[in-house]
Amino acid sequence: MYFSFIYFNLINSFELGFIVHASNYYPPFLHLISIPLYFVFGFHEDTAIATNLFFYLLLTFSVYRVGEYLRDRRTGVIAAVLVSFYPMLIILQREYMIDVGLTSMCIFTIYLFIRSENLKNLKCSAFFGISLGLCELMKWTALIYILPAITTLYIKGVLDGMRFCAFCGKPIVESFVSVGFRRFCSNRCVEKFHVESRGKERANQKTLPSLLIASILVFVSCGWGGICQILRL
Repeated sequence: MYFSFIYFNLINSFELGFIVHASNYYPPFLHLISIPLYFVFGFHEDTAIATNLFFYLLLTFSVYRVGEYLRDRRTGVIAAVLVSFYPMLIILQREYMIDVGLTSMCIFTIYLFIRSENLKNLKCSAFFGISLGLCELMKWTALIYILPAITTLYIKGVLDGMRFCAFCGKPIVESFVSVGFRRFCSNRCVEKFHVESRGKERANQKTLPSLLIASILVFVSCGWGGICQILRL
């Protein structure tokens, strides 16, 4: 809260270039999220703690969406209700600490990775990159929590893709025709795929630019120090 007060005064006095020097330990995202509330309600302990309300809503939304993806809507609802009653989260929601915000941002980033369809969706991949960068601005250890989940989801997406025909999209029940890493339900689909390969290759060609854009946005959103130095100059 002390650091958030420093950030509040720096922004209030338009000394944005000095934000980078406020703390050499904790990144500033949590503190900066509280600044709009300070301008509206004034600097106070209750105002700072109210920041957790935003992160709580983000947490329940993200957990619901992830549960819906992994199984169904009912699973998402149950998961969102359960996470709302975790004793440790209930305690931490009443303290101005990083833990609730970090948990929420990590889950939200994982949800955006799911929406990106293994980085094939350009728009969602861009949002994923920004969110991942903001996670690192919340706390530098965020990647430790996010990377295992993303790796698992990526492998799951690849395996799920192998269970469906690469041309018609029908589930492959028993026999299939394998061409490289692609699987087809029949030779007819293989022939049609080669004839219409241009249209089918577009989805795969989106992965590289989406990954590049997501990576750039991670560094841009994390590079707050350099931006603050530029503003100072």
